[in-house]
Amino acid sequence: MKAASKKPAAVAAVNGGEQANGLPPLTARIANLAHGYWEAEGRPEGKHLEHWFRAEAEVTAGEPNGVE
Repeated sequence: MKAASKKPAAVAAVNGGEQANGLPPLTARIANLAHGYWEAEGRPEGKHLEHWFRAEAEVTAGEPNGVE
């Protein structure tokens, strides 16, 4: 039996690139992008924080003070 992968709740809540209900828009954008990185890398286990921080840096790079 394979263990379930552990991802941040925001990433786990996002399904197929759709915005997760109840998440702030910025968090949903980060989650969607991080999920895309995870998918593109073949769904590796244990890289969720790397994907999250990479997505967060990309999403907030153009935002004043890093927020919307």
